[in-house]
Parts: sequence; C-alpha cells; structure tokens
Amino acid sequence: MRTKRCSKCGEIKSVNRFYKDKNRKDGVGGYCKECQKKWQKNNPEKIRKAGKKYRKNNPEKVREQYKKWREDNPEYDKKWRENNPEKVRKSKKKYYQKNKEKIKETQKIWREDNPIKFWCLKTIATHKHKGYKVLFKSKDLLPIAKQTKKCSICDVELDYSHGNKAGKPGKQSPSLDRIDNNKVLTLSNTQIICHRCNATKRDRSMKEMFEWCENFINKFVKRVKN
Repeated sequence: MRTKRCSKCGEIKSVNRFYKDKNRKDGVGGYCKECQKKWQKNNPEKIRKAGKKYRKNNPEKVREQYKKWREDNPEYDKKWRENNPEKVRKSKKKYYQKNKEKIKETQKIWREDNPIKFWCLKTIATHKHKGYKVLFKSKDLLPIAKQTKKCSICDVELDYSHGNKAGKPGKQSPSLDRIDNNKVLTLSNTQIICHRCNATKRDRSMKEMFEWCENFINKFVKRVKN
C-alpha cells in the first residue's frame, strides 16, 4: 500500500486519503483530505481569488471543462434551471444585451437554413399569444408542413421563407387555418393554406367558405350576363 506524509498534519497516511494532483510527481496533493477540507473552510477568500485568477488566465480551458461537466450532468443542470428561474432569466437577458448583434445574425442564418421549422415554431407561438389552446408541438406539425407544398384551397405553391423584407407574410406564405374555427387547435382540426386564402376565409368554417365562394361566383356570373 502506497503511503505519504501529510505536509500539514505530519501524519503518514494511505495515498487514497489524499486528493489527486496531476501537477505533482507522485500524482497526489500535499495535504491529506482532512487537512485540505479544514484549510478550504478557513480560507474561502483565498480560494475565491485563486479561482477567479485561474478562470481569467484559462478562459478556453474553463469553458471546455464546464461544457464537458454539463454534458456529463444533464439532470443537475436541468434541475438547477427549474429551481432558479429568475437567475436564468437575468443571465439570458444579460447575455442577450452583451451579444445582441451576434445573436440576431445567428438567428437570421438559422431561419434561412430552417424555414419550415421556424414557421412551425412561430405559428404555434403566435396562436398561443392570441389566446388559442394548441394541443400539439412544433415537432408534430413539422412533418405535416414538410409534406404540404401547396395551398389546399387554391393550389398555389407555398413559400416557407421568412415573408417579405419586413418579415411580414406574403401572399404565398403558409398560414395555419382552423377548419371549424374552434378555439382549441388539434392536428385534425387544422390545415396549412396560403396567407391570402386564410385572409379571405377569416373566421368562416370550410362549409361557410364554400357557400361564400358559390354566392360570389353566382353574383359575378349574373353581372357578366347582364
């Protein structure tokens, strides 16, 4: 059994009772675990300053270590976020203010690379903001959107890009329509049509929409004949 003398208390102990230290030749620290704990307890300010100095001098290394730790401890990270929502909110706000332009550029690139996924996220968020109850998530809507290439009413080709230059939907932009205009949205109660058709349909059900179209055509035909 390997032993070592603690440089603090002077006792000879098993190396298992010392913390590992790869910077030393023998691979363990100079203080035994008991003495190390006592020293840390009595010197919090020194530890804080040493940690701050190390992080300042080794930013990349610290980031990599923290990243790896988060990957190895996903549940701890998740639990901490759930227990500290205000700290998370302030941290996000601070980071956004500091990296506003960088975030905007990253978001712009992501939207351009993932137009359908972005549309799914945005349309669900918009309906929730308007007070509708949405019983599905963007991941459920995504495969349907990918398969829906044309408006189911006018058959125009749908354009899932981020609208016009101002970000507003264009005539061929997709729009999530409530088939029977229920306040609760389900996958079976919705369809993807073009923005123009949805603007025309408004709060009509599909049956009412068909009746409206029929009346419009009949009136138009009568005018032409006259």
